[in-house]
Amino acid sequence: MKRLIGREKEIESLEAYVDSGQAEFIAIYGRRRVGKTFLINQLFRNRLAFSLTGIIDGTPSEQMESFVQALEFNGYKINEHPKNWLTAFAELRKFLQPKINSGEPCIVFIDEISCFDSQRSGFVRALGFFWNSWASARTDILLVCCSSATSWIINKVFNNHGGLYGRVNRRIHLHPFTLRECEEFYENRKIAMNHYDQVMSYMVFGGVPYYLSMLESTKSLAQNIDELLFHPDGQLHREYENLYQ
Repeated sequence: MKRLIGREKEIESLEAYVDSGQAEFIAIYGRRRVGKTFLINQLFRNRLAFSLTGIIDGTPSEQMESFVQALEFNGYKINEHPKNWLTAFAELRKFLQPKINSGEPCIVFIDEISCFDSQRSGFVRALGFFWNSWASARTDILLVCCSSATSWIINKVFNNHGGLYGRVNRRIHLHPFTLRECEEFYENRKIAMNHYDQVMSYMVFGGVPYYLSMLESTKSLAQNIDELLFHPDGQLHREYENLYQ
């Protein structure tokens, strides 16, 4: 069974933010495959009031449609399709209002947030307005945003000179596993690996959880590397092109 490995500091921080008694705007960033989405979904498994994921390389209309579908999946019916992100966030506010009145912390999760920020989309301005005009005044709202595009989140969120200026009050940079966490991961997955092979594995996969999850316990490290990276049909054979296209 999958479970959270390591991340003790991040988990402690996130749980403290839930109980802080104030509005929290949390940005989690780090390279792709490092486990940002998994961390939030596992930690807040049954506590997310709303969850939205950006579509990699999606068109503006597709991103808006994903927002509408996320609301409808949670039982909220939109009478008219939003024409822009200001209207979309107004609908999100209506959807969240009953949940806030329940007295429980309201956790909103926007994953791969940079995908929504296409040219002239107005997404960042609308997000800033949603936060400044309503959410920031609450004592029970947690807005958690994740991005694999580190440069985007630094330039558009942390260093924003508009409505989001200084609004992100919590930052979490999620790093790959340490060697100790890799060892714990192997033990949890019942992958027998001596310390030498663990170091070799770290040199190849860099402690990235997504890559480690592909290792098969019935094969040696050399066999795993050969099949994952060098076989034409290997799952990681074109990983570089997929990540940096």
